[in-house]
Amino acid sequence: LRDGNVLLPNCEIDINGGEVAEYPIEELKKYIYFAFKSGSPIGILSSGVKYSSVVADALSLADTKLMISVDSGTKKTYEKIKRVKAFNRVWHNLKKYIKAANKNQNSKVTIKYIIIPGINDNIEEVRAFIEKCKSVRCKHIAISIEMNYKKNNYNDKAIGKLKDTILYFNKCKNIYTDIEFQYTPETNEWFLKQFT
Repeated sequence: LRDGNVLLPNCEIDINGGEVAEYPIEELKKYIYFAFKSGSPIGILSSGVKYSSVVADALSLADTKLMISVDSGTKKTYEKIKRVKAFNRVWHNLKKYIKAANKNQNSKVTIKYIIIPGINDNIEEVRAFIEKCKSVRCKHIAISIEMNYKKNNYNDKAIGKLKDTILYFNKCKNIYTDIEFQYTPETNEWFLKQFT
């Protein structure tokens, strides 16, 4: 792509096919080095289950945005959603990634919470999630809604626990002023409809 002059200067290069921490180290280094040499911001999606020193290096040295979707504040809910026993490990890895990102003003780590109706749509879970985010000094939280729910209920207003959860997240923007709360681009319009 570069040799064919297809890439625009400074275009964002996203590395998110599967779990990036599982890539062979030299392959991951090659992608990050390519982006760095191209002057391109790097976007990385990860589960956070496995720590990658290469990702940490990218956060500390290059313009890198890492997003990890935890979707829970408690071990029980995490294991129900993710079906893997890695809750404490993920938060430990997040703490290390955030520390690396703090060395570079252009990098950031975003912790994502996908609301799954009937599973993690309650204020207690959200409060526990925010407390975990604070414990690792997270400055960026992205809020999303499970995509099939959004698709099947696009024109509906949220009710019950789901509505309470959405309103609570919205209220958190004013409570936790040191944390940036944002809706993911693909769900922003749906969330904004909930407040009209």
